Amino acid sequence: ARLPYSAIEARAVARAFEGAEVIELAGFNATVPRVVQLPSRHLDVLHFATHAEARRDAPEQSALFLSEYAADGSLLPVDRLTAEEIRRNGLRADVVVLSGCATGDGRELRGEGVLGLTYGFLSNGSNTVVASLWPVEDALTARFMQEFYGAYRASGRAADALRTAQLRTRGVAGPSVWASFVVRSGSLR
Repeated sequence: ARLPYSAIEARAVARAFEGAEVIELAGFNATVPRVVQLPSRHLDVLHFATHAEARRDAPEQSALFLSEYAADGSLLPVDRLTAEEIRRNGLRADVVVLSGCATGDGRELRGEGVLGLTYGFLSNGSNTVVASLWPVEDALTARFMQEFYGAYRASGRAADALRTAQLRTRGVAGPSVWASFVVRSGSLR
């Protein structure tokens, strides 16, 4: 199903970095090949507002779902970006925001943490990953992300911005959204 509020999230991200170079991959442009080409550039923030699948049985196959179709309507051969592909292609940013259902879930491995999408980014040298622990609703998440990026613009720190967004949306979004998001930090290299 389409996520109509993901465009609102994209605008919130762009506003937070007004004046900076912003690369937006949306709609038919949000393809796996376009995303994996991003590592050649230094990215401050990488934001995904999409469907996701967390696989505890095969955490390396946890995936972010991107465009299934090309602009001409043809079916693309690959529409998901797996944790293994993220790791293999070196995809990283200072801050990665995974705004999708259960993007922070996965199998826990003692001494390593939670394997899955967040691990893929952290193992490549991303400093911080913001992810959800369970399914979240599209419209409320878009509002939550507007608050997050407003706070991030002010503080420049993901953990502080997340706390501020949680406090500001507690009475509006309900705990199913604001309590779902966590920050995972640290270099696993």
